[in-house]
Amino acid sequence: MTDVLGEAGDAGGRVLGIGLDLVDVPDFRVLLERRGARLRKRLFSEAELDRAAARRDPSRCLAAHFAVKEAAFKALGTGWSGEIRWTDVELVPGSGGKDGLAFGGEFSRQLHEKGVSGASVSISTTRREACALVVLVG
Repeated sequence: MTDVLGEAGDAGGRVLGIGLDLVDVPDFRVLLERRGARLRKRLFSEAELDRAAARRDPSRCLAAHFAVKEAAFKALGTGWSGEIRWTDVELVPGSGGKDGLAFGGEFSRQLHEKGVSGASVSISTTRREACALVVLVG
């Protein structure tokens, strides 16, 4: 990843985009089982896959990561389209247990083009659902 943006609150700018996504965990688990390693590699970085593998329920963790990616695409206003790749958005461990976001590729280029200087993410999961909210500021 090329960019790890500061927290949205640290950027002191105006909100440029908000994205929210909800993933059904059991459905996502079935999708991962059916499509296997090829889909995992297309959607997630090696670091994301390693972190999920260390969890008690890797599928729930990956569902949360997927919700973050979808929410980030929505916050940018593009959806998943064009040259943007799923791995352009990565959920990374932050300081104090707070998750952060790292961006690369075309997604990063478009962030800079739109003047985004900070991003925040919030995630919540249950056994059935994974929800993510991403806020971009500039």
